[in-house]
Amino acid sequence: MKENINWDIFCDEQSNVRFAEKGYQILNIDSSEILKEIFDLYQTVSSKYRSGFSATILILDPQHRKSIHEKISKILERVIKHYFKSYRQICCGFAVKNSKAREGEMPLHQDISMIQPGGRPALGFWLPLVPTCKVNGNLQVVPKSHLDYRHERAAGTPFPLLAREKELRTHYLKPLPTKYGQAIVFDQNIFHASPPNMSGTDRVVAVSVLLPEEKPTFYYFRKEETVPVELEAYRVNDDFYLSCQLGLRPKDILPDHSLPEAPPPASFSSF
Repeated sequence: MKENINWDIFCDEQSNVRFAEKGYQILNIDSSEILKEIFDLYQTVSSKYRSGFSATILILDPQHRKSIHEKISKILERVIKHYFKSYRQICCGFAVKNSKAREGEMPLHQDISMIQPGGRPALGFWLPLVPTCKVNGNLQVVPKSHLDYRHERAAGTPFPLLAREKELRTHYLKPLPTKYGQAIVFDQNIFHASPPNMSGTDRVVAVSVLLPEEKPTFYYFRKEETVPVELEAYRVNDDFYLSCQLGLRPKDILPDHSLPEAPPPASFSSF
């Protein structure tokens, strides 16, 4: 599904060209004050992030999620406006891998869909507060994998190339180590993963989901009881993701529409 994609994302046009080709871009955030301010915030709430792998969006306390989102989005506001053309932040928070926690490994996956396909893509903004490498759980991506499977996804939607995961890891998965002050921006459709943190210190990352200003926010619920499986699409406010429990049907909201969950493709043409 390569048609109708608009890669007008960054203020820098060369970044748009590279992003369209590979599906990710590394940015240099030249502000130690921003990194320190976010890390100081993390220190005040670190006791909530002690389960091997933990993320703000998975914490059940909506007040905590709302507070962290508001504080991080405010700190990052200048950075987002500097690099991106009319993108808004939702779901700011932390993604933490505790030291020497093997359960922190993330398998190959795609992020859930938060907008409808077509037009400009939703982005993941990944800002480590420490240098990252294969020892402490750096991000890994399959370059160009963002170009094929761009269908709607819900929590529970299977990884489309599960049968080829070993091949992907062996031949196509690319580690993206980062220096202090570097951020990774990626298309939410890209295949990505990360190894466990086997270092002696926690790997703390500030994260944000960036959505195009012109596109409404959606939440997709997977109806496993239907054959074939269907997705219910709910049009929601951005704040919805600060309190929802992923994988559950929303209460007191009617779906905007339903659609069949797209089957895994027979092949991929981009890599």
